[in-house]
Amino acid sequence: MPNRTRRARAGAARLAGRRRAIEIAGRLGVALRAARLLAGYTQQQLGERIGVSQAFVSRLERGTAPTASTETWASVAAALGQHLAMFLERQPGTTPPRDITHLRHQQTIIEFAARGAWSGRPEVAIRALDGTLRSIDVLLERRERGQLVVVEVWDLLVDIGEAFRGLDRKVEAVRLTTSPGASDRVRALMVVQASGRNRALVGELATLIAARFPGRGRDWLAALGEAAIEPPTDDGFLWSSVRGGRLVAPRLGAATRTGPGGTRLGAATRTGPGGTRLDAATRTGPTPNP
Repeated sequence: MPNRTRRARAGAARLAGRRRAIEIAGRLGVALRAARLLAGYTQQQLGERIGVSQAFVSRLERGTAPTASTETWASVAAALGQHLAMFLERQPGTTPPRDITHLRHQQTIIEFAARGAWSGRPEVAIRALDGTLRSIDVLLERRERGQLVVVEVWDLLVDIGEAFRGLDRKVEAVRLTTSPGASDRVRALMVVQASGRNRALVGELATLIAARFPGRGRDWLAALGEAAIEPPTDDGFLWSSVRGGRLVAPRLGAATRTGPGGTRLGAATRTGPGGTRLDAATRTGPTPNP
């Protein structure tokens, strides 16, 4: 009889432990997905970093791998630059909004541009030429000068071609709302989260992106941050630090720019007034807040 009682108690404890494991796996999965997106990794990329399949990472995020070892979870956390204890502390309901990363980038742009006498509005609704209602991530305006900048923020680059087309549609829609002769004062600026994945993709397609955004990042940073400086006539591209709080000018198309006689000009050899060398990688915006 005592043995049967002990077995019954052990069975109840095991059942309770299984339920608890499923609950913890769900909490860990929510935290894992948030941390992975913040780091800019796909499930496939994260799996490669820790030596598991994309399908297994998906199971971890959905909380359907309650028997995953502590070592596996510790490896996942380490690959994302965090500790396992931090994952356990992130309970559903106490985590930031799903779009917190996007909101941080929008806030960075608005705060930085305010130094240059720009007023910024997030999520501005506008009707495109095809009749669809769209939203501009940030619309910057210097009303007294009739200057407008349509800013699109991308946390994760998935379809670059569609990103280009979507930005063009929004710029065209804004131009239709301006007074006659003022449409040429509407500019476009693309701001992308500087995650490792996005940097690798932009580096691979640097010539293409530089052709679409020929405005120099340094000039755009100056125009946004200083009231006396006019925005470039060409559309621009900037990085935003992963956690927001900082804007950085990129090195776009460095390998293809040429000078007199076909001499190649890389980012490290561009010069300013008086022959001063300009290094695009060091141009930053507000005080870093990583």
